[in-house]
Amino acid sequence: MAETAKKLNRSGRSHSGYFYVSDVILRKKTMRAGKERKLTPTARIITAAISGFSKGENTADFTYKEISERYSISEKSAARGIKTGLESKIIERAGKVSKYKFKDATEEKSSFEVEDWLTSVYFDFGEYTDRLNPNEVLILSLIRSYCRAQKGTAIWKSSNSFIAKSLEIVTSTVSAALERLKAAKLIYIKGRAKNKFIRATFSVNEKALTEAKKNTVKRAKGISEEAKAAELRAERDRFYAHRQKAVLDRVEKLRARARADEAFREAEDALRALELDIAKAEYHHLPTLPDLLEQKRGNEAQRAARLAALGMMEEDLIPRYYCEKCSDKGFLPDGRMCDCYQRGRR
Repeated sequence: MAETAKKLNRSGRSHSGYFYVSDVILRKKTMRAGKERKLTPTARIITAAISGFSKGENTADFTYKEISERYSISEKSAARGIKTGLESKIIERAGKVSKYKFKDATEEKSSFEVEDWLTSVYFDFGEYTDRLNPNEVLILSLIRSYCRAQKGTAIWKSSNSFIAKSLEIVTSTVSAALERLKAAKLIYIKGRAKNKFIRATFSVNEKALTEAKKNTVKRAKGISEEAKAAELRAERDRFYAHRQKAVLDRVEKLRARARADEAFREAEDALRALELDIAKAEYHHLPTLPDLLEQKRGNEAQRAARLAALGMMEEDLIPRYYCEKCSDKGFLPDGRMCDCYQRGRR
């Protein structure tokens, strides 16, 4: 391979790369915070890539920036992933700082393929677009590998717990990832598959994945500076839309839970009705104002008591934004861009 092509492939801009995630990587453990833990999903992807590039006499020559570009993660995450791989002794440095070698290649038993482009493309999740996180990439790739192995059918019967066991992650993580993959219409699941005894049928929307890959390659081949700027703006907008939705969804869920309580609902509805009467009484200086204010205090006390009984506070029903300065809008009151975007992405 010519040096230019090697560099292009290493940075991930060719979108033709792939790597294999082996049992060795999935089961490898390292010490973090005084406890023995599995590799993080990001570290798994990085060490698997190093394994692929360092076959035989070769070495994987990656800078943190190149890892960041290839797998759509921050340079800090890339550095942490490399550090984890070195500490677990699953990879080692090979000469200069940016060269690495995978140490346990002879121990590999089984593995599945992950295509690099899956880590960088945005998928449509209905109300927003987003990239897949590392666990979702691994779960989708595992399901794809099993579906492709089924001759003629392209469907795979299994369970959430089997996927969790295969990837050495908890079942709740698998369930959340499958919901997101279904929302993006990347997989289809028939039946329920919550344990190893109850199986569901999994299949992959290969047409959607082929189209997404084609668009990703197209975009990478000749994107203008103006298009790049537009894409960065769109990514920034998606970031804030995602944040606001997460905050408002949380408040809406808690409010629905509170209003399911009859006493809370009655107190809140009475407060809403009183607001107009109090406003009229204040404007016209009516003698009923003190009584209305007393009723309001009583309803507020009843509402607060019911919230406390439900294990909530008034603050739980008020949006608590990630950034207090811009309320997750991206812009400060004076019109300047907020700096929380860069901090939030990190």
